Amino acid sequence: MPRVIEVVDARPAGTTAGGGLANKRAARERADPMILGSVAAPMAGEVVEVKIKPGTRVEAGAPLAVLSAMKMETAVAAPVAGVVRHVALEAGDSVDAGDLVALIDEALPDVTDDAGATDSLDVATVAAAATGAGSRRG
Repeated sequence: MPRVIEVVDARPAGTTAGGGLANKRAARERADPMILGSVAAPMAGEVVEVKIKPGTRVEAGAPLAVLSAMKMETAVAAPVAGVVRHVALEAGDSVDAGDLVALIDEALPDVTDDAGATDSLDVATVAAAATGAGSRRG
């Protein structure tokens, strides 16, 4: 018959057998690869600097954050132009590859009307272009 021995762990919660603190990583949001404005961390590492905040307008290729791994720094760039809606990290955070860095609402392209006025593309403009409205003269 096997013997069963129970051992009570009297260490404070959150410590390891050596007495040090347990390596706890925060559960992070993951980037969605199906959304162009969902920016993922390209590698695991530590966040050195965050260059954006919600509401910041960015161009495609603009640096969003700087990550460091094994003493090598990598800039995370915006894949699309738009406005930053959400920043998911801050300096000092540890991230894994694929963790969400930021969400960017894509900017709509500018259009020029017949009078030469430039305006942002809106739903009414798209609907008018799709139905041919506004281009009929008679």
